[in-house]
Amino acid sequence: MGEPGGIVVGKKSISLKDGKTFVLGENLVLKRYQGYWIVSLQEDSGSWDVYAVKDKKAIKTIQVQKSELHKINEVVGREVLKYDNAGKPLPLKIRRREFKKLLNEVFTGIEMN
Repeated sequence: MGEPGGIVVGKKSISLKDGKTFVLGENLVLKRYQGYWIVSLQEDSGSWDVYAVKDKKAIKTIQVQKSELHKINEVVGREVLKYDNAGKPLPLKIRRREFKKLLNEVFTGIEMN
């Protein structure tokens, strides 16, 4: 893939250096929100990694463990993060203003070299 640690972005997919491919509409969701590109990647386990990308030097991410669900629910003010009986995460359904709170209070920055 060119350089170590590189990614390849296609029209409908993103391929990572480890050979994993995310396909738009299946395990990849891409949305625009207040100047950010919100990139959501669903892992094989069913969990989601969510990134908010503003430009080359501003990337934020949110990664929540099952034991930390209460933090997200507290910020939003209601129970939004839930798991089904099999322990798989259920789709997150929040309003734009709730997402803004998460973006400002829960997402953490990633250093870019």
